[in-house]
Amino acid sequence: MINSSEKIKNIIFDLGGVIINLDMDSTYAAFKRLANAAEVPLFNYTVQHEIFKQFEVGAIDTPSFLNGLRTLIGPVTDTELVDAWNAMLLDIPTERVALLMELKKRYRTFLFSNTNQIHFEGFNKILYDAHGLATLDPLFEKVYFSHTMGLRKPDVASFLQIIAENDLVPSETLFLDDTQGHLDGAKLAGLQTMLVSNENQIVDIFR
Repeated sequence: MINSSEKIKNIIFDLGGVIINLDMDSTYAAFKRLANAAEVPLFNYTVQHEIFKQFEVGAIDTPSFLNGLRTLIGPVTDTELVDAWNAMLLDIPTERVALLMELKKRYRTFLFSNTNQIHFEGFNKILYDAHGLATLDPLFEKVYFSHTMGLRKPDVASFLQIIAENDLVPSETLFLDDTQGHLDGAKLAGLQTMLVSNENQIVDIFR
């Protein structure tokens, strides 16, 4: 639960695992099925092929990403690859949307997500189908995505850019993420941080 004595005025939220539920295993399993292999050592909890990082900072476009995946997985269609890559994207619970709308009235709120063009289109569709919102923009003062910034967490420069562009005081700014490494980068930029987990979700933190 957040402590009002911390004098938080600004909140930066991660997206995956914080606002939208994720199931990384579903994408990993989908890639294995497409490759017809017992293991596909290109994407899991501990390994991430360089192509995913390039896509995440916008260094390559969607066709290049899909063609790159084909060289790693085999001769499959774009649709099959997109469906497999989006398999990890689950739901955005109504109570989280309602919480974000309420918090925006009381704090300056921002979103910062390591993502990519395919997932961007995927979670916007989920958001629209479930909540009638075309994008996440109405829930925050400003949104930041790694593939349009050209920077990704935990790069300290990514946090410093958000701080500078919005005249934020780091000590008055809380960053919420479900990955400790990302929180470590935020701390180096002077932000206050809090780990989000299954046992410590944002609806619990701000209750």
